[in-house]
Amino acid sequence: MLLLQLSSNFGLQNVRLGIIIFVVVLFLFLPICIGIAAQTKGRSGFGWFLLSILIGPLFSMLLLLITGETDAKRKEWIVEDERIREAERNRNTKESKPDDYKRFMPH
Repeated sequence: MLLLQLSSNFGLQNVRLGIIIFVVVLFLFLPICIGIAAQTKGRSGFGWFLLSILIGPLFSMLLLLITGETDAKRKEWIVEDERIREAERNRNTKESKPDDYKRFMPH
């Protein structure tokens, strides 16, 4: 009987320890992810990491989604998109040379 009681207490302690480890890892992993997400939106990754630890990861993720990207980050995306479009236009014009079509067109 004593052995059964000891084993059940030991199992319960393992479950509690497992839950504690899970919660700690979750509450460190989520703020890291939020910091990375904030960094990609042009915001302070470390600041959002700390905020997430202080107010909780779910609430800080909601705030991050509401605040969105910074104006500087939006301009950076627009410039990058224009650069890609310009490169694509240049590539398309190099592939279709007007001289190639002159051979097949009647004069």
